[in-house]
Amino acid sequence: MPEVNGTQAANILGKSIQTIHNKVDEGTLPARQEGTGQRKYLFIQLDDLRAFARKYGYRFDEDIAAQYTEQQHAPHRPSNRSQREPIE
Repeated sequence: MPEVNGTQAANILGKSIQTIHNKVDEGTLPARQEGTGQRKYLFIQLDDLRAFARKYGYRFDEDIAAQYTEQQHAPHRPSNRSQREPIE
């Protein structure tokens, strides 16, 4: 099931990242959390975000959500770093 990070969720809803963190902390928006304090990262299932938006009257931008899920399914391209010459 596709998931987005907190910043992406904020973009989809047209809200701030702080709003997303507040709703997760309140328990109204389910999310998987990694890290703590300043380095707390959120990962939210798109279906949960969609249900949250519907329940609480937030706008859910399907076009933005689709862009994020397309990025998740895009083939991985190796970075140019692997092609650099070693430093001697």
